[in-house]
Amino acid sequence: MNCKVYSTTHVGKRRKNNQDSILVNTDLNLYAVADGMGGHKGGEVASAKAIEVLENYMLDAVKKKSFFPELALMEAFQIASNQVYLKSRENELELAGMGTTLVACFIWKSKIFFANVGDSRAYLFRNPYLWRVTEDHSIINEQLKKGLISEDQAGLLEDTNVITRSIGFMPDVEVDVFEKKILPKDLFMLCSDGLSGMVPDKEISEISQNNSLEKVTEKYLQQALDAGGDDNISIIVISPEL
Repeated sequence: MNCKVYSTTHVGKRRKNNQDSILVNTDLNLYAVADGMGGHKGGEVASAKAIEVLENYMLDAVKKKSFFPELALMEAFQIASNQVYLKSRENELELAGMGTTLVACFIWKSKIFFANVGDSRAYLFRNPYLWRVTEDHSIINEQLKKGLISEDQAGLLEDTNVITRSIGFMPDVEVDVFEKKILPKDLFMLCSDGLSGMVPDKEISEISQNNSLEKVTEKYLQQALDAGGDDNISIIVISPEL
């Protein structure tokens, strides 16, 4: 399936280096965002390694006779976690404790498959509605689900948010994997929390409704920067052509 894809990654206004990594492979129809964490260079190493492992694994997996997208994504994430963990142990002085979020989507035939760990997100815009496709693996989200805090309170606590799952902190990781049928004019977006943590879903939805496909990624980025640009910002917008 052909897709129109627009992507960007930006250091933001407060950080000295960009610890995000993105993957845009239009031949494979595989897209991913990773938001690294850990020390001066650990985050960059973790996110880049996770993206590398994911892409290489999926490139090999699609060639097999018995190919199951959900299983392949889950295995790719597991291997990525193991590889990032082992790399952190090789250089404990600089890389100890590093990890990364990872959210990916893979288009196969008429369906789109998602996998995620951490709080980088996937969204679906099906005009005029916006949905979060993924669920954040974070303390704030756990408190929201238990009714301990409200959505308004969660917005005030974003700066102190802690993720509960990451690629590489441990050798193994629990991965959320699921599929959706693609409908005409669907718009999918992957992003790090440099966007979702700065720009409310309502504003993301308004940008999606009021701008052309060619402009929407630029508008998301500018809104995150105008809101403070406190973190690295990475965005991939995918528009499948049915």
